[in-house]
Amino acid sequence: MIYQLRAQGNWIGLLKSILFNRMKVEHKPLYTNIDGMTLAPFCVPEVHRAATEFKPGKDDVIVAAYPKCGCTFTLQIVSLILRKENR
Repeated sequence: MIYQLRAQGNWIGLLKSILFNRMKVEHKPLYTNIDGMTLAPFCVPEVHRAATEFKPGKDDVIVAAYPKCGCTFTLQIVSLILRKENR
């Protein structure tokens, strides 16, 4: 439905028509199912499948840290350990 505001500035009439007329509201899903897992609706199925099928190699190092908890500092420490540098 498209509501038009008349030139007289009839705000009360506009509000009444919005409040009292039946309007169709489009509801977005709160979650989505991807391969049996309940995830947020913004998750992309292809990216999720690629992440779940990831197999780390023998030399791979995975660093996981919470945001704003010194992730860059943790990566620097791991990098120094792996390169065996003293600074």
